[in-house]
Amino acid sequence: MISALQTLVAVFSALFHTTLYARIFDLKRGEWLRYFKKSVNLALCYKTFSKGSSLYSSYRIGLAAFLSSSYDVVTDWCKEPKFKDIYLNLVKRQVNSQIFLLVKEMIEKDTLGNFGYDGLERGIISLRIIALYAGSTNYLSKMYDLDHLGYIMQITDDILDIEEDIEESKTNCLNTPNRNKYLEEYINFFAEGKADYLKRNSLIMKFVLSKSLVKAKELSTLSEFHYSVVQNM
Repeated sequence: MISALQTLVAVFSALFHTTLYARIFDLKRGEWLRYFKKSVNLALCYKTFSKGSSLYSSYRIGLAAFLSSSYDVVTDWCKEPKFKDIYLNLVKRQVNSQIFLLVKEMIEKDTLGNFGYDGLERGIISLRIIALYAGSTNYLSKMYDLDHLGYIMQITDDILDIEEDIEESKTNCLNTPNRNKYLEEYINFFAEGKADYLKRNSLIMKFVLSKSLVKAKELSTLSEFHYSVVQNM
């Protein structure tokens, strides 16, 4: 019952803030539904990072999901620099100085294309922000090395987005000489049971992680990486 209520609170928060601020990004007609769906899906996934049964933490998770989807809008969809400034001003009103500086660091690294670990640093910084915003840093740190968890979450994204990232010439850890190392680390994370808590606390996260693990295993069997092979998976 509490888990279902947490989910509703997180989704409501994401939808509320997305509706409230969507117009400031000057979205095109076809982008509105995509923006709302992304906010909701992130809220459902991020729920697993909330603090226990705290409804307030779930509310903050929804807001973090909105900020994350808006981050993608200004870094991937909107090419005009002014939207990054609009986003940073919005973030500054919503978060404390520690989180704001992390978001600003992400924007700067994204603009310069210099995230470390073949782009996986993006996930590390992102999870720090989410946990700080949800007030769950200490809670999650009892179970995980938070930076390593963020690293794993970014590998998840890279596995699922490999085709699109290659097509659009975006950074992806699987399109580097270290791809086999990252795939091995990812598969071992599951083999060691470290993903169990994440899957148990969010059905959407369970689906995402299960899908990415299957794909990771398929990719790991390829002696060489071929975009056409992955595209047909």
